[in-house]
Amino acid sequence: MKIRSKHQFLKTKYCPLKESYLLSQSRLVLPKHLNDQEMLFGGNALKWMDETAYLTAKSFTGQSLVTARIKDVKFIKPIRVGMTLNISAEIVRCTRFHLTVLTEVWIINSQNPESEKAVSGSFIFTAVDPAGRLATLLPYSGFSES
Repeated sequence: MKIRSKHQFLKTKYCPLKESYLLSQSRLVLPKHLNDQEMLFGGNALKWMDETAYLTAKSFTGQSLVTARIKDVKFIKPIRVGMTLNISAEIVRCTRFHLTVLTEVWIINSQNPESEKAVSGSFIFTAVDPAGRLATLLPYSGFSES
């Protein structure tokens, strides 16, 4: 899914895109995802965020990637069993070796048209070569500039 974003893309000579894009996926919170407080275990939230961020980054470059760092994670609202979540990921910065993806978890409530942000954080990826060494990021036509 490709959606025009409201965020400003930090264009560099390594990332020729004029704007960033947003990819998202939905998840249903099940009892097996809960901690002893009957809220979503933070590790599950981070796993889902990392997966969505990775798919976004992989769509951009097509290269082998690894998560290099996770920054500024904020758990804002509790997430409970039965809630439907929308996990969105957006490329916000690209340098020669690192791609930063802003990732947010939103609670979707069918009773309320307003979604509530529950978790946010930035995931930084780097490309690796077949030997696992750092490689230069090479944008490809996974996203178009239209």
